[in-house]
Amino acid sequence: MKIQVVWFKRDLRLSDHAALAEAAKLGPVLPLIMVEPEYWQLPDTSARQWEFWRGCILELGREIAAQGGRLVIRTGPATDILEDLHSRIGSFDLWSQSKLGRGVMTSLGGSGDSSELRVGERRTAIIGLSAGIK
Repeated sequence: MKIQVVWFKRDLRLSDHAALAEAAKLGPVLPLIMVEPEYWQLPDTSARQWEFWRGCILELGREIAAQGGRLVIRTGPATDILEDLHSRIGSFDLWSQSKLGRGVMTSLGGSGDSSELRVGERRTAIIGLSAGIK
């Protein structure tokens, strides 16, 4: 079963997260936060915003742990993080929440995989975590 990676960008909640709900229907979910230092160096970001976002990440990690999973947090450019993840777990589906509150998925990896887009419903899901990511 292909791993479903859910990239938590700005919507750092488990309830009413369409991408998470749709991903959970298809296989084991690996919840992922990518901290991109270049983003936090932009002139319209601040230390106050970072501290708020960091607190939200910590709370999300606690919520995921309470359900038996583990939030994977990586720092660096998203492309580098995703390439590293692909080298560790093989092909996977990458999900993220769109600005419209819909789940968006792209299939990444393995030969012959085609990219596709799926839009999901809003609803709560229980997550699982695949093994092998540290």
